[in-house]
Amino acid sequence: MRILKEIVATCFKVYGTDRNSHVHGFTFIYQFSVFFFCLCTVSTLMFGFVLQMGFVETLKLLLWIVFIDCIGVGLLIATSMWFISNKYLVKHQGRDYDVEWGYAFDVHLNAFYPLLVILHFIQLFFIKYVVLSDWFIGYFVGNTFWLIAIGYYIYITFLGYSGKLQVTFFFLSAIWSCKAPL
Repeated sequence: MRILKEIVATCFKVYGTDRNSHVHGFTFIYQFSVFFFCLCTVSTLMFGFVLQMGFVETLKLLLWIVFIDCIGVGLLIATSMWFISNKYLVKHQGRDYDVEWGYAFDVHLNAFYPLLVILHFIQLFFIKYVVLSDWFIGYFVGNTFWLIAIGYYIYITFLGYSGKLQVTFFFLSAIWSCKAPL
């Protein structure tokens, strides 16, 4: 039951989740990763059912989500954020104070969870008849889901680094660039 509370807290506040992960250590990370894999598996099976995909295509989608979308892109984002943070954005320049790479990857996982929920659960209810239609409304709804999910990812990344860095509005400038020109 505690893990469900932590997972819901991940969507709304990064600080509490990060604090609890340091207190409980490996147990929390293990439970969170098991829950994350189950979430990916269930959402992929639901996508396969709704889109009438075969077993092999559903398995390929699951492997893509876990290894490419989450871990592969997460390694790239965490490494780049770790480098940028330590090089340009850290509050106290010194050898003892830096952003650890594991912390950067943890921030990515905290931000990826709501993205996964938005794109693989909420969008699932609209995908067959709205998003995949060739009408304007289908493109609009599908792109709106992606905009909300990426905006949420950027905002949680901002929250994750705001305690350790001095210029955290750098992350929010990415959201500003997504606005439509007037």
